[in-house]
Amino acid sequence: MFAIIVQCLFSKSASSEIFHAKWGAGDILTYASTVALGLLAVWQNQKFKEENDKSQERLEKLTRQANELAIIGKIIDNRSAKLQRLQKCFSEFELVSSVGDISTMSTGVKDFDELQSHLTERTLDLISKSQVLIIEIFGNTGIGCKKIYQSISRLQSATQKIIDYYYAGALEPINPNILDEYIKAHQEFVTEQAHYLIKTEEILNAISYEDVSLADIRDFINSTSKKQEDSPNEQQTSPSDPQPDIPEH
Repeated sequence: MFAIIVQCLFSKSASSEIFHAKWGAGDILTYASTVALGLLAVWQNQKFKEENDKSQERLEKLTRQANELAIIGKIIDNRSAKLQRLQKCFSEFELVSSVGDISTMSTGVKDFDELQSHLTERTLDLISKSQVLIIEIFGNTGIGCKKIYQSISRLQSATQKIIDYYYAGALEPINPNILDEYIKAHQEFVTEQAHYLIKTEEILNAISYEDVSLADIRDFINSTSKKQEDSPNEQQTSPSDPQPDIPEH
């Protein structure tokens, strides 16, 4: 169209001297082509910038998603390892607090000094296993811990009473009240242990198999932890202030 317009203009005589062209039609076409190519280059650069910005945005989004998946993967690994450690610590604590094992130990040893030495070792082992278990529970964020702490405290206290009974050299059967207290404490511990491990495993499965974002995981853990802090009946325990209270022999 521009070439046709130039052709038409140069085909007519100028009506005035001022309209006489000082350059040829080729010069005008060259100038117009240069301007058109310049405008085209500007438009192409603008489109390229827009596409590049979109590509950069998509790349950044993919990078964020990859980082988020990597963090979620680490959370899953940590939660899996935490569950395994909890199961191991629960099993070891329950084993060291076994009244049957303590009774067998007491009846099978004839030397009283040797018996007291074994019972002292059992007391220290009971304290150690309970502390390790409490530390593992304390590090398991997002899970309520009040009931499991109380059950550990009761079972440890009931077990210690039986150890003290044999340590004192008593030969008659254990007082039924002491034995009933132990049985109730053990049953409560087994129940609360199962609930606690099930809840821990449910959270692990939700993170592993459901479409949960990193923000959702953080919000859940933070909200659960805040509920524990705000609850007037929830006693928070730290490794420097362990629960349950450790009985002295």
